[in-house]
Order: sequence, then structure tokens, then C-alpha cells
Amino acid sequence: MAWEEMIDSLTGSYPPEQFRVPFTTWPGIFRKIEEKFIIKKWSQYIFTNWLGNLKREIHIKTIPFQTLDKEISNLDSSSNYWVVIVFGNSQRDRHHVYDCHINSMKVLVSRAPADFYIVDKRYDWLTYFKVDRDNNEVLLFKSGDSQTPFDRT
Repeated sequence: MAWEEMIDSLTGSYPPEQFRVPFTTWPGIFRKIEEKFIIKKWSQYIFTNWLGNLKREIHIKTIPFQTLDKEISNLDSSSNYWVVIVFGNSQRDRHHVYDCHINSMKVLVSRAPADFYIVDKRYDWLTYFKVDRDNNEVLLFKSGDSQTPFDRT
């Protein structure tokens, strides 16, 4: 299934309160994420080139890929989060942002083609999930000293 078809499927399966594509507000969302969590080395790469550029990057832990669903379950089930899916690993590769409740988030990230970020909607914390499919593991990193829900487990 193509990525756009999968997103259409999620949009049809979940109400807007649980899954939404922020068509008009995504530049502002990305701008706030970059201001708070990303080191911008090259101004021509706006809303891209986040890999390896977290401010004060801290490794939280490494988990088996099959426990990703359990990790996401640690999030507050009464809240939504920004989920940023990374399409590729070069400086110019695109990022896509989604407004997700944990139920739709689990489906989205399980089908994501590569790495992703989960960001608190108040921009208090960001966690980067570096997916290593060859070793069947996910490395979790955060930006700065802010406590994330993934620090606790």
C-alpha cells in the first residue's frame, strides 16, 4: 500500500480527534520543533536535515522493534502528539507531520518507512526513534534534559 493510501485509510478509520493531517499548519509546527529541538546548520534545509542535529542529544535506551507498541503505550492516552515521519536519511529528504492519539500513532509508526519523532504538543519534549530494521531494534534519543514518557520505563 502506498503511503498516501495508508494515510487516507487512517483518516477514514479514526475520527479527527485521534488522527489528523495538519494540512495548513504544518510549517508553524515544524518551525516550533526546529526552534526548540534542532540545530540548524544550513538555513537552506528548512524542515529537513534533523538527523544527527538534535540539541543536546541524549540516548535514552535501545528496545527491540517488537516492543515499540508497548513503549508508545506509556504515553498519556488522553493526549495527542505530533508524529514526524522521516522519508530518507539525506539532508534534503522530506518530513511529514501528523496529529495522533496513541491508538492511531501505533498504526502509523508500525508502517513508517524509516525513522520518526514523537513531540509533545506543548513542545516540552521530543523523542527521536532511530529504527534499525537490520538488527530489529529501535534506538531512542531525546533533545536536552527534559523528562519524556520514555525515560520512565
